[in-house]
Amino acid sequence: MRFLVPLVCVALAAMAVSSETLTFQGQDAWATWRVPLGLTEVGENGQLQLVKFRKDINAVADAHRFSYESKSRGRVAGGVWEAASNPADADNIIDGDLQTFWRPDPADAVEDWAIEIDLGRAVLAREIRLVFPDDEDARPFRQFTVYGSTGTRISVQDDLVLLDPLFRTTRPNAASEIVIPLGFAARDSVFQLDEGLNIDPVTKNNYRVIQRIRIEAEEKTPSAALAEIEVRGIGDNISISTMQRGRFVNGVNSVDPQNLFDADMNTNNLIGSSYGSLGWKDGGVWFGGDLWAVFFVDEFFLYSFRPDEGLVGFSIRGTGPGHTVLYSDGTHSLSSNLPVPDAFDYTELLTHINPNADRLLYIRYMFKPRKMRYFFWHGIRDTGWGIVKWAEFMLFSPGYPAEVVLHSDFIDLGQTSGDGRPKVIKNLSWDTELAAGTRLQLRSRSGNALEPVYT
Repeated sequence: MRFLVPLVCVALAAMAVSSETLTFQGQDAWATWRVPLGLTEVGENGQLQLVKFRKDINAVADAHRFSYESKSRGRVAGGVWEAASNPADADNIIDGDLQTFWRPDPADAVEDWAIEIDLGRAVLAREIRLVFPDDEDARPFRQFTVYGSTGTRISVQDDLVLLDPLFRTTRPNAASEIVIPLGFAARDSVFQLDEGLNIDPVTKNNYRVIQRIRIEAEEKTPSAALAEIEVRGIGDNISISTMQRGRFVNGVNSVDPQNLFDADMNTNNLIGSSYGSLGWKDGGVWFGGDLWAVFFVDEFFLYSFRPDEGLVGFSIRGTGPGHTVLYSDGTHSLSSNLPVPDAFDYTELLTHINPNADRLLYIRYMFKPRKMRYFFWHGIRDTGWGIVKWAEFMLFSPGYPAEVVLHSDFIDLGQTSGDGRPKVIKNLSWDTELAAGTRLQLRSRSGNALEPVYT
């Protein structure tokens, strides 16, 4: 892993300066640097560090960090969406504390014994875990139903979503913990691109996109309460924030690819056919993206809308006749032969022929880690697409990014020291903790003119 920190000279204020030494440390100092969104954080001792991405996450625990534009409430963050009874204690089911709980008001009708949470983003999840208290003052719910939704709205004006039943008690429940495996009912598949991945064949198909979870009691019982809800996700989706830190290019028949990287099921891209058999390149059936950092990607998931799902309409046609995905770690090349602005050395990751023939909509591709900064997608041809709308293109990369580049602002040493005079830099030094196989590279350029010169 490389942690690249280029230094560029000119004005930078509010840095600690003592004995002719300029020091970067602490939240205020690092806030002046240009960093890829969501990839770095400042530690307790003021050190700048990379964010570690995880596999097997509890998507409820950090739901509050994600937000989106709703129709009725403006911008909302993840958390409790609704508690029809006793809303004051609703947050207890997402606080990570098994000793706190939400207990509906016995005076309320059973129809109001319901609570709904919002993960703040669409999550590829494998199971839901419910934990109930079990003591004299609080008991498990006996009869109830659990619903789930991708978060896709079914109304143009309101935040109405379609809730599918995921679990229903068939006899009175006395268990203090219930685990609900998740999966698509049909039209899904897992493709292992490499051998030796050590994937459990029993659980590999346990995955489903979910954002909203609702629990409704069907019977009022004394002291019924819920202590905690967890949603175990496949991992952190590194696609999120690519719109803010990266960039996209696309052909005329593959529009809005950025909408695939926002974990918002109410945005989508659109892929269509060209007029005549021009081939995928001239027919415009392609898009590419820059993640703005290098990651060790080992999985991606594609979600394609089915006809009349949400507000996408009846005329869409599945996943399409087939596609190829290529990637690059940023190694330069004389020519990529791809319609992208920069020439990099691309390698093919996969070609999937005619997923429509298998009626696939939800496809999980798993492989050994690939170093990826740039990716490129294209159809196998420019005809036979009709209208295709995809919702999400989720990427997973466990661990730290492989390479991140940060830029300081221009630093005027004379202004920073207060005397306005040029300075001679004797050395650059740093205090860092580097894991095995990791290196930090520091680049600087100095001069006496307050303007950038790029070579």
